[in-house]
Amino acid sequence: MIALGLNPAKDDPTGSCSLKGVDFQHNGALSASLALPTLVVQEGDYRVGSLGGNARHYFEGLAGGS
Repeated sequence: MIALGLNPAKDDPTGSCSLKGVDFQHNGALSASLALPTLVVQEGDYRVGSLGGNARHYFEGLAGGS
């Protein structure tokens, strides 16, 4: 089970990190590399313009996209 929090994104009002879409995609690929059954639950995040894109990038990485 993965609790997908997208708060570390650049410009998130609560975060102090600066992850970009490519970083979320890499994290998704790392999760996929475990080759385990996976349940992803998105945690609550602030409504920022990058939220949907970052979630998409994560799932692209999880699905094996690059």
